[in-house]
This record gives sequence, structure tokens and C-alpha cells, in this order.
Amino acid sequence: MPEGGVRADYLYYIFLDQKNSFYIIDLPKARTWAFADNRLHNYPEKRQNKYDQLNDTWGRCVKINDAIASGIAAEIIFLPDNL
Repeated sequence: MPEGGVRADYLYYIFLDQKNSFYIIDLPKARTWAFADNRLHNYPEKRQNKYDQLNDTWGRCVKINDAIASGIAAEIIFLPDNL
């Protein structure tokens, strides 16, 4: 498994277009899943082009449904509308 990058246990993720959905991603589990059998390479590499910036940012977008199905998403919490 490669060294470097983010060193954290969990990533908390909210999609602004999905009302009341909150995802907790287990990062150690996600790292193991992503690099086992080069699984991450099943997802196309994409360049960030939504915002103009000096540096290039590239990544592989894993569908949240795939993350949940594989056990990477630790929990989904539905938040009340007033938060």
C-alpha cells in the first residue's frame, strides 16, 4: 500500500444535492479496498476542471453506492432539514 496522502481514520462526506444524507467513510478500510488487486483502477482517472486553479488535480471517482456495497461507507445518517 502506498505511503503518503491523507492520514485519518474517517472522512465525513455530505453531498449538497442529496438532502439529508451524511456518509462516514472508513479510510483505512477504503485504502485496503482501493489498492487490493488494483481495484481503484476500475474507475477512470479524471481531472478537476470545475474551478480555475494554478495546479492540476486528478482523482478517481468511486460511486458512493459502490463504496457502501463494498463496506467502505461506515454509516449513513439522515439529518433533519434544519441543520
